[in-house]
Amino acid sequence: MNSLINTFLNHFDSNINSAHKIAVSGSGRVNYIVASDVNTYVLTVNDNVPENESFFYLTDLLKSLNGNVPEVLAVSKDKTMYIQSYLGDKTLLQKRLENEAATEDYKRTIQQLAKLQVATFQIIDPSKLYDSTSLDEPLIYRDLFYFKNYFLDFTPTGYLQSKLLKDFQKLVRKVMDSHYKYFIFRDFQGRNVMIKDDKPYFIDYQDGMIGPIAYDLVSILWQAKAALKATEKYDLIQVYTNQIKELLPNDFNMTTFIEDYNHCLILRLLQVLGAYGKLGIIGNKPHFKESISFGIHNLKTIKDETFMDKFPTLRDIFNQLESDSMLNMNSWQN
Repeated sequence: MNSLINTFLNHFDSNINSAHKIAVSGSGRVNYIVASDVNTYVLTVNDNVPENESFFYLTDLLKSLNGNVPEVLAVSKDKTMYIQSYLGDKTLLQKRLENEAATEDYKRTIQQLAKLQVATFQIIDPSKLYDSTSLDEPLIYRDLFYFKNYFLDFTPTGYLQSKLLKDFQKLVRKVMDSHYKYFIFRDFQGRNVMIKDDKPYFIDYQDGMIGPIAYDLVSILWQAKAALKATEKYDLIQVYTNQIKELLPNDFNMTTFIEDYNHCLILRLLQVLGAYGKLGIIGNKPHFKESISFGIHNLKTIKDETFMDKFPTLRDIFNQLESDSMLNMNSWQN
């Protein structure tokens, strides 16, 4: 760590005795686990000040609603460094991968998700959000072309661009027409949920915005590496929608919600594969490379669903990606 970081840390706690970098994710933020004689903290270093300011704002907002989020304990004068409370080292995804069903953890997580999505929307100031204030048309197109440019075009998959664009246009309209739009965390996955004292704590929500609430539910239920079974997803959808019904007793229709869910599902799976392509194929980051086959498996799972009838070109692409040679990264990766 450089002298500026050391000065900031020592000003906060003069008894700091160790610091180690956490594995780098897909973002530009760098996190350190910092330990003093008595306490452990998380130090975040990020030169993107507007992104940091969004995180500070949303943290205060979520805490005011009794949301389980980290405390921001100190911020540097230039707002490029901040210290958060340490929430342990166990994520929801880790619990899942360690042969733990983690069923109750998932239930508690999505119940809190539903409550915070609705409550946050009531008091949020969209002007204080980072980058995009809502999941709007340009952002949806950006996600779709992220998939095309950073993943699909690195595979031998054949398709007509004009027909793919028509499917993209239909999907954009469907997502834009979603009925239940409140606050969404945007990257709500098991890696961004810490489990401490059997309670879920949410982290990495600086990209939060207004959008279809089904998007967050899709994000956590379809996280590629978590590999939730169909029965588990079904049960958790029931838990989530029961919570939403309590929050919106006069404004909830299950059929309408599932339509929103299915369209958000297609969008999210494509966006995730785009990220895997950019960071795994182009960036050569092992974690994202390893996740590609899981992402393709998710496409295989939905390709024959009736809601895919409206998107014939995407269905054909999913069929091509399903082949064994496509599941083997080394056969098509540059």
